[in-house]
Amino acid sequence: WTFDDGNGNVTTATQNVIVDDVTPPVAPTLADLTDECSVTAIAPTTTDNCAGTVTGSTTDPLIYTTQGSFVITWTFDDGNGNTSTATQNVIVADVTPPTASNLDTAFVECLADAAIDVTLVDDEADNCVTPTVTYVGDIASNGTGCGDTITRTYNVADDAGNNIDVTQIIIVNDVTPPTASTPLTLNVVCLADVPSTAGATAWVVDEADNCGTPTVAWVSDVSSNGTGCNDTITRTFSVTDNCGNSISLQQLIIIDDHVAPEPDAATLSSIKETCEATPTTPTATDNCAGVISGVPDVTFP
Repeated sequence: WTFDDGNGNVTTATQNVIVDDVTPPVAPTLADLTDECSVTAIAPTTTDNCAGTVTGSTTDPLIYTTQGSFVITWTFDDGNGNTSTATQNVIVADVTPPTASNLDTAFVECLADAAIDVTLVDDEADNCVTPTVTYVGDIASNGTGCGDTITRTYNVADDAGNNIDVTQIIIVNDVTPPTASTPLTLNVVCLADVPSTAGATAWVVDEADNCGTPTVAWVSDVSSNGTGCNDTITRTFSVTDNCGNSISLQQLIIIDDHVAPEPDAATLSSIKETCEATPTTPTATDNCAGVISGVPDVTFP
């Protein structure tokens, strides 16, 4: 300071001025930051007795996309060496389940046609991420695959564990009969040549079905005249699938014996008697009848 009395006399004096801010910024109480999918923190502000508004700074992340709870520590510096800190909670908590529609009812003939396919759930959505679809299980009304109704369940889940189930009704109804060709016609000479019914199903060689392997069974033999001579046997087979759809096949077995018997003796000896004769009946062998006895065309006296 300079002091001048106006008459040319001057004195001076010094005065120390000390500006020393020792008051830190006000430590604010910060509200929690919450969201379901992600949180982006914005630096908060506080007030200082000298600097006025002070913006906080932090070394913690500002963006949070992982589910969970986190803490940000903010530091407020007034530029005069005074600092204060405040913590702020960050909570990322997805509580909203994903969405998806139940599938349309499917109509199939065979269980194999009802393949598990998670891509059939095609409208799954979530507020935070693309949810994951997984197969859960099937519940069948009768477990046979015939006239059956299957309730198939898929699960739709997000990364936070929120999930829903969607279902599909699958109606399994096999109405298609099996197929097979008519067995070859058999031509035989003797009734004994007719193949036994045991193993006769081997004559049906191309049986097939849309859902599996059908079963071939012998049903009946019907003779045209019942004699076994110049006879036609109609042999019937059934071809049946696992659901009871069936067809019938007929195989013709034609018996035509055109081979004459062969005499057991090439030449019959003459018989000469004085009063009466009783010859021994000759025999012949037949391919079908075996040994047969001759029948005379005269009456012996």
